[in-house]
Amino acid sequence: MDYSFRKACAGDEGRIADIFDEARKRIAPLGIDQWQGGYPNIENAIADIENGTGFVLTNDEGVIVAYASLGLSGDKNYDTIEGKWISSGRYGVIHRVAVSDTALRKKAASTIMLEMEKECVRLGFEWARIDTHKGNIPMRAMVESLGYIHCGVITLLDGEGGFREAYEKKLV
Repeated sequence: MDYSFRKACAGDEGRIADIFDEARKRIAPLGIDQWQGGYPNIENAIADIENGTGFVLTNDEGVIVAYASLGLSGDKNYDTIEGKWISSGRYGVIHRVAVSDTALRKKAASTIMLEMEKECVRLGFEWARIDTHKGNIPMRAMVESLGYIHCGVITLLDGEGGFREAYEKKLV
């Protein structure tokens, strides 16, 4: 399947929220608390769109099948890590990666991740970081397959709270 990548725009937020809900339902059987408290939601999608940091992947019919957002100014959750980051320079943070049920096992997740990496490079970042719940084995396997290195554990300071496995990748 061929995908197209673009910035999310006004009018996309409903479909993005639907994808968040689909992903939330898929994560629930893993028995973890990630995304089970109402985050992410349509308000997050709207804010990302307004900030110009939300991105979508569309299929051949133009239907949005994946979403991710890009943190452009670091992440306070990453200031303290049990472990060690590889870099100490500027980095882009990939957040809220979600794929629709219809695009599962069709390389949508890895495609949007690779496109987000290109966006990081375009914006001058040499590194990308991402985090996920220890029990989110599918996500952990995907980011590791893309060359992300596990650096340690971070503590979320707001939102869902808890601990997350933290990864980093050199892009250039």
